[in-house]
Amino acid sequence: MDCIHHYESPLGGITLAGDENGLTGLWFDGQAHFAATLSADHQPKMLPVFTEAEQWLDRYFSGKIPDFTPALNLRGTPFRRLVWAFLLTIPYGRTVTYGEIASRLAARTGRPVSAQAVGGAVGHNPVSLIVPCHRVIGAGGSLTGYAGGLDRKTQLLRLEQQYSCGKLITGDISIMYTIKKLDIESLDAILALEKLCFPVPDRWKEEDWRRLLERDRDTYYAMMDGDRLIGNVFICNWLGEHDYVKIMNVSVHPDYRNQGIACRLLNRVTEDMTQLGMYRFCGETRSTNTAMQKAFEACGYKLDRIEEHYFQDPDESAWKYVLSIQPQAGN
Repeated sequence: MDCIHHYESPLGGITLAGDENGLTGLWFDGQAHFAATLSADHQPKMLPVFTEAEQWLDRYFSGKIPDFTPALNLRGTPFRRLVWAFLLTIPYGRTVTYGEIASRLAARTGRPVSAQAVGGAVGHNPVSLIVPCHRVIGAGGSLTGYAGGLDRKTQLLRLEQQYSCGKLITGDISIMYTIKKLDIESLDAILALEKLCFPVPDRWKEEDWRRLLERDRDTYYAMMDGDRLIGNVFICNWLGEHDYVKIMNVSVHPDYRNQGIACRLLNRVTEDMTQLGMYRFCGETRSTNTAMQKAFEACGYKLDRIEEHYFQDPDESAWKYVLSIQPQAGN
C-alpha cells in the first residue's frame, strides 16, 4: 500500500509518496500530474524513505548539494524510466535540452528518439527535484515546461546557480561525462583509479586485472571526463551458465563523487545487458559502505541478504543486492 507524507518547502507544500521499496512520488501541491502514480488506497504514514527524502530536501533547500539519493521506486513505462534514469545523471548546476537528451538516448539505444517523446516523459516525472526534471530546458535556453510551474523552475535553477560557482552550465551535452568500454590496453589507467579508490586489502592485483580484462564475458564500463578515467563498473556476464550479471567492481574517483556517477554506470549496464536477454543482476558491498548501498538502491536493487564475515581485513559482513527486470512482451 502507498503511504503519503507532507513536507513544507520554501517553494510551497510538497506531498511525498512511497512504499516499502522506495519513494514513488514527490509533487508540489497542486502541480500538473499531481499524485498521478499514487494508488487510490493510500494512507498517511511515516516511512523510513520519507525521513531520507526530508533530509535530502533539507540539504537541497539550504544550498548544500545532497550527497545521497533516497531509495526510488519509479513507476512508468520502460521508455519513461529510461528518461528518468538519464535525468538522475544531470549534475547539480547544469542544464540540458530535450533535444540533447533525445540524441544521447538514440545513440545509446540505436533507435530514433524524439524531443517530444522526451518532453512527455520529463513532464510525467513522478519524483520532482530528486529526479531533476527542472534541469531540462528548451532549445536556445528557454525555460519551457515544468509541472511545478515555471516560477518554481526559475527559482530552483537560481538556487543551484547561487551554489555552483555562480554559473549554470548550459548547452551541448557533450560537456557531460561519457561512458565507454575499456580493455587491457587501458590497464595503467585502471590500476591508477583502483589505487585511488580502494585500500590495499580490497584492491585487486595487477595480475587479477590482466586475467579478467582478457576474458570475453567480462566488461569494463568506464566513465570518462574527456580522456580522464573517473569511474567504473566491472561486470561478469554469466549468460548460459548462471544467467545473471555479477557486478564485480564499482569505483568513482574521489574528486568526482556525489554526482550520480555510480548510478549512471549501473543503469547503463542494465540497459546493455537486458538487450542481450539478461534480466537478473547481483552485487555486494561492505556493510559500512553506505554510499554504495544507496547507489544500488537508487538503481532499483533490493537487499537480498546479509552475509557475515564475507570481507576480511577488516572482518566485515557483505550486503548482497539483487535487481530483477521483468522482460518485456516479445522478449
